[in-house]
Amino acid sequence: MHPQTDTCQDAGVTFLSCNLTGNTWHLKVAAMDTINSAETTPSRPTPGAWLTRQMEARRLSVRQLADALAVTTQTIYDWRGDRAAISEERVPRLAAVLGVSEIEARRGLGYWVPEGALPSPAELDRGQLREALRRFRQAADDLERLIEDPPE
Repeated sequence: MHPQTDTCQDAGVTFLSCNLTGNTWHLKVAAMDTINSAETTPSRPTPGAWLTRQMEARRLSVRQLADALAVTTQTIYDWRGDRAAISEERVPRLAAVLGVSEIEARRGLGYWVPEGALPSPAELDRGQLREALRRFRQAADDLERLIEDPPE
Protein backbone atom coordinates (compact mmCIF):
# COMPACT_ATOMS: atom_id res chain seq x y z
CA MET A 1 0.00 0.00 0.00
CA HIS A 2 1.35 3.43 -0.86
CA PRO A 3 0.54 6.93 0.44
CA GLN A 4 -2.87 8.09 -0.63
CA THR A 5 -3.62 11.77 -1.17
CA ASP A 6 -7.14 12.40 -0.02
CA THR A 7 -8.46 15.50 1.67
CA CYS A 8 -11.30 16.00 4.07
CA GLN A 9 -11.92 18.92 6.35
CA ASP A 10 -13.05 18.66 9.94
CA ALA A 11 -12.92 21.36 12.63
CA GLY A 12 -10.33 23.47 10.82
CA VAL A 13 -7.96 20.58 10.10
CA THR A 14 -7.37 19.09 6.68
CA PHE A 15 -6.29 15.47 6.53
CA LEU A 16 -3.94 15.33 3.55
CA SER A 17 -3.06 11.66 3.43
CA CYS A 18 -2.67 8.45 5.28
CA ASN A 19 -0.92 5.22 4.55
CA LEU A 20 -0.43 1.88 6.17
CA THR A 21 3.11 0.54 6.55
CA GLY A 22 3.11 -2.87 8.16
CA ASN A 23 0.72 -2.45 11.07
CA THR A 24 1.31 1.31 11.51
CA TRP A 25 -0.86 4.08 10.11
CA HIS A 26 0.89 7.33 9.14
CA LEU A 27 -1.30 10.42 8.94
CA LYS A 28 -0.47 13.71 7.25
CA VAL A 29 -2.52 16.65 8.54
CA ALA A 30 -2.35 20.43 8.44
CA ALA A 31 -4.38 23.38 9.61
CA MET A 32 -6.62 24.62 6.80
CA ASP A 33 -4.79 27.94 6.54
CA THR A 34 -1.49 26.16 5.80
CA ILE A 35 -2.83 24.21 2.81
CA ASN A 36 -1.80 25.46 -0.59
CA SER A 37 -2.87 24.25 -3.98
CA ALA A 38 0.37 22.34 -4.57
CA GLU A 39 -0.39 20.06 -1.62
CA THR A 40 -3.88 19.17 -2.80
CA THR A 41 -3.46 19.13 -6.57
CA PRO A 42 -4.27 15.68 -7.95
CA SER A 43 -1.54 16.03 -10.61
CA ARG A 44 1.16 15.93 -7.94
CA PRO A 45 3.69 13.21 -8.82
CA THR A 46 3.35 9.92 -6.99
CA PRO A 47 6.15 8.82 -4.66
CA GLY A 48 7.22 6.28 -7.27
CA ALA A 49 7.37 8.92 -10.01
CA TRP A 50 9.40 11.20 -7.71
CA LEU A 51 11.85 8.38 -6.94
CA THR A 52 12.16 7.48 -10.62
CA ARG A 53 12.93 11.10 -11.54
CA GLN A 54 15.55 11.34 -8.79
CA MET A 55 17.22 8.13 -9.92
CA GLU A 56 17.22 9.18 -13.58
CA ALA A 57 18.64 12.62 -12.74
CA ARG A 58 21.56 10.93 -10.98
CA ARG A 59 21.88 8.06 -13.48
CA LEU A 60 21.41 5.69 -10.57
CA SER A 61 20.45 2.13 -11.50
CA VAL A 62 17.92 0.01 -9.66
CA ARG A 63 20.76 -2.31 -8.57
CA GLN A 64 22.89 0.61 -7.28
CA LEU A 65 20.03 2.03 -5.22
CA ALA A 66 19.04 -1.41 -3.91
CA ASP A 67 22.62 -2.09 -2.81
CA ALA A 68 22.96 1.34 -1.17
CA LEU A 69 19.73 0.82 0.80
CA ALA A 70 20.28 -2.89 1.50
CA VAL A 71 17.00 -3.91 -0.17
CA THR A 72 16.20 -6.12 -3.14
CA THR A 73 15.85 -4.83 -6.67
CA GLN A 74 12.23 -6.00 -6.53
CA THR A 75 11.66 -3.61 -3.61
CA ILE A 76 12.96 -0.71 -5.73
CA TYR A 77 10.69 -1.74 -8.62
CA ASP A 78 7.74 -1.91 -6.20
CA TRP A 79 8.54 1.58 -4.86
CA ARG A 80 8.90 3.01 -8.35
CA GLY A 81 5.64 1.41 -9.43
CA ASP A 82 3.83 2.63 -6.29
CA ARG A 83 3.07 -0.96 -5.32
CA ALA A 84 4.79 -0.46 -1.94
CA ALA A 85 5.56 2.57 0.19
CA ILE A 86 9.03 3.60 1.25
CA SER A 87 8.88 3.55 5.04
CA GLU A 88 9.58 6.77 6.92
CA GLU A 89 12.47 5.03 8.64
CA ARG A 90 14.24 4.69 5.27
CA VAL A 91 13.82 8.36 4.27
CA PRO A 92 17.07 9.67 5.89
CA ARG A 93 19.22 7.02 4.18
CA LEU A 94 17.40 7.44 0.85
CA ALA A 95 17.91 11.21 1.04
CA ALA A 96 21.62 10.72 1.70
CA VAL A 97 22.01 8.29 -1.21
CA LEU A 98 20.16 10.64 -3.57
CA GLY A 99 22.02 13.69 -2.28
CA VAL A 100 18.87 15.60 -1.31
CA SER A 101 17.72 16.96 2.01
CA GLU A 102 15.52 14.82 4.21
CA ILE A 103 12.82 17.48 3.88
CA GLU A 104 12.91 17.28 0.08
CA ALA A 105 12.73 13.48 0.24
CA ARG A 106 9.81 13.57 2.69
CA ARG A 107 7.93 16.00 0.45
CA GLY A 108 8.67 13.96 -2.67
CA LEU A 109 7.47 10.78 -1.00
CA GLY A 110 4.31 12.41 0.33
CA TYR A 111 5.23 12.35 4.01
CA TRP A 112 4.47 15.07 6.52
CA VAL A 113 6.96 17.93 6.79
CA PRO A 114 6.79 20.27 9.81
CA GLU A 115 5.15 23.60 9.05
CA GLY A 116 7.76 26.19 8.23
CA ALA A 117 10.44 23.60 7.49
CA LEU A 118 12.67 24.75 4.70
CA PRO A 119 14.94 22.73 2.44
CA SER A 120 18.64 23.42 2.48
CA PRO A 121 19.71 26.73 0.88
CA ALA A 122 21.28 24.81 -2.01
CA GLU A 123 17.78 23.62 -3.01
CA LEU A 124 16.31 27.13 -3.15
CA ASP A 125 16.54 29.83 -5.80
CA ARG A 126 17.26 33.47 -4.87
CA GLY A 127 13.58 34.36 -4.55
CA GLN A 128 12.94 31.45 -2.22
CA LEU A 129 16.00 32.37 -0.15
CA ARG A 130 14.75 35.95 0.17
CA GLU A 131 11.34 34.66 1.26
CA ALA A 132 12.95 32.35 3.83
CA LEU A 133 14.98 35.26 5.20
CA ARG A 134 11.85 37.44 5.36
CA ARG A 135 10.00 34.72 7.28
CA PHE A 136 12.94 34.28 9.65
CA ARG A 137 13.12 38.04 10.34
CA GLN A 138 9.36 38.17 10.90
CA ALA A 139 9.56 35.29 13.38
CA ALA A 140 12.45 37.01 15.19
CA ASP A 141 10.46 40.26 15.37
CA ASP A 142 7.42 38.40 16.72
CA LEU A 143 9.57 36.71 19.36
CA GLU A 144 11.14 40.01 20.37
CA ARG A 145 7.66 41.57 20.81
CA LEU A 146 6.61 38.64 23.00
CA ILE A 147 9.70 39.07 25.17
CA GLU A 148 9.17 42.83 25.55
CA ASP A 149 5.41 42.62 26.08
CA PRO A 150 4.44 39.12 27.28
CA PRO A 151 0.76 38.18 27.07
CA GLU A 152 -1.07 38.19 30.37
